[in-house]
Amino acid sequence: MVDEIEGIIRALEQIMDADLRGLAAVRHRPRLPPLSPSCRNGSNSPMAEGDLIRIIPHRGVDDDSGSLEVWFADGRKSIRFYWDNLVSRRLNPNTLTQKDAVEKATSLAKAEMDKLNPE
Repeated sequence: MVDEIEGIIRALEQIMDADLRGLAAVRHRPRLPPLSPSCRNGSNSPMAEGDLIRIIPHRGVDDDSGSLEVWFADGRKSIRFYWDNLVSRRLNPNTLTQKDAVEKATSLAKAEMDKLNPE
């Protein structure tokens, strides 16, 4: 009986050791690569340094919400389009669906680019 109990204790210790090793692996994740030099505002956007207008996505706490920032290189204040796909959380009338936010952000960016390059 004592041998069986000692065997169970050893098995439990092995399971706990494996769990602790798994937790250590989670705690010591590899670091993310540094932000690119074009990301002055903290976004890791892949856009080039010389872009005059950028659309920068920002994620919310889950995949159902966030915002799109239209950023201007000439120093104008950015314009954000907030979106939330859950109707129950869309209490502010300015909050859009993700599809509508993408459409509005891209149309604003295109209109502003057309103003800068009227060709």
